[in-house]
Amino acid sequence: MESESGSVSRNKSGRIKALISLLGDDDRKIRRIAKSHLLELGDDATSLLDQTVREDTDGKTRIQARAILEQIRREELALSFHILAMQRDEDIDLEKGVFLLARYAYPQLEYHEISSELNHLAHRVSEMIGDSTSAGKIVYSLNHVLFEEAGFRGNTDNYYSPENSFINKVLSKRSGIPISLSVVYLLVARRLGLPIYGVRMPMHLLCMYDQPPEPFYIDAYHRGHLMTRAECISFMKRAGVGFKESYLERASNREVLGRVLRNQILVYYHNEEDRKVSFLKHLLKILKNYS
Repeated sequence: MESESGSVSRNKSGRIKALISLLGDDDRKIRRIAKSHLLELGDDATSLLDQTVREDTDGKTRIQARAILEQIRREELALSFHILAMQRDEDIDLEKGVFLLARYAYPQLEYHEISSELNHLAHRVSEMIGDSTSAGKIVYSLNHVLFEEAGFRGNTDNYYSPENSFINKVLSKRSGIPISLSVVYLLVARRLGLPIYGVRMPMHLLCMYDQPPEPFYIDAYHRGHLMTRAECISFMKRAGVGFKESYLERASNREVLGRVLRNQILVYYHNEEDRKVSFLKHLLKILKNYS
């Protein structure tokens, strides 16, 4: 005997299919009503809408379904980002944030695809570190695993490719830009409870190993190259940005996530994808509104 929940689910599926079929109707009013109902259904409708986008032979229905699907996903992402941004700066989940941004570009992405790879990298680093508490040994182990064994590198050939900015692609291709490689470095380090943080230096994000009496700095884009405070100051002056003491202070998770967003906005602007630029600017505004 069919369960009540199974019957309800089947009825809902039938209703969604009927609404999707109306997206190709010649009557604009009917199309508008169908769209309104599908948007109200939200996530419940995404699977069948996605199936329509992939399989439907009627161009009008497919175009309408794709537009509705994208709108539902944007609204869900904006809501998730609101919830994330409401947290205190120190409580914002950087990993969840970069996952959400990646899912905007890759809607089928699952969180475990990110977390499991980061877990694997952290486990390998932990094996190398052993019982050592030496900062030198710890950073050597991190650098060896990430840049020698795993082969992460800075993408100098195609710097403005959007793939350089999304955590899933950086993890799979082992290639990225300063901000995305630094995020990988930070997320692996945090799994191990290490005192490694992003810093506020403009243009080129660095990581900082915060140890007394003086921290040192790590350039993930250049295979974990170590830098002293004096070398960081010299780097900024050569880059023409000058130096402020605050540039070498810890960056909060909110600040790091904001830099990821601004970089993605720049990439999409460079590629003339105005709609994506507009939506990411909306997310950046949400992030800043709660700071």
